[in-house]
Amino acid sequence: CCSGIVEQAEALYQALSETQQSSISGKVIAGRLMMWRDQYDEAEIFLGKLVAAHPQSAQAHYMYGWVSMTQAQRASIFSKLGYAKTGKKHLLKAIDLDSEHLKAMELLAQFYNYAPSLAGGDEDKAVELGLRVKSIEPVTGVSLLSAIAANHDDEQAALVILELTERWI
Repeated sequence: CCSGIVEQAEALYQALSETQQSSISGKVIAGRLMMWRDQYDEAEIFLGKLVAAHPQSAQAHYMYGWVSMTQAQRASIFSKLGYAKTGKKHLLKAIDLDSEHLKAMELLAQFYNYAPSLAGGDEDKAVELGLRVKSIEPVTGVSLLSAIAANHDDEQAALVILELTERWI
C-alpha cells in the first residue's frame, strides 16, 4: 500500500541538506522513516538519543513516546508494561512542553482508552484529553470522544457525538 510513499519520503529526506538532516526536525523525520520501514528497535535507540540531546523538544518526546507505544504493542508480555510506561512518560512530557501538541494528546488519549487499567488505561483521562483536543481541533476531538464512548460500550453516546460532528462539518 504505502511503499511508494515511503520511498518518496526517503528521496525527499535524502534531498535535504546535511544541515537540514542534522536539525531536530530532520532527525525526527529520520526516526519516522525508520518506523515506516519497520525498524522499530533502531528508531527507539535513535529517538532515545535525540530526546537525551534535546530534552526540551516536544517533537522529540512525542516521537519517542510514539515508538515506545508501538513497541509496547509488538513486545512480549514481559516487556509491554515497560514500553507503555516509557511511552506515556514521553507523551506527557511532549504535552508539558507544548500544551497544544495534538498528536501527543491523541496518542495518549488512545492509550488511556484502550490500555487495561493495570497498564495505565483510564477512561476519565482519555475523555479529559479528548475534550482538550476538541477545544483546539473540534472535529478531531469529537471523533476521539466518539471512539472513547464506543470503546466503553456507550453506543448511544458514540452515536450522539458522531451526529454532532456531522452538524459541524
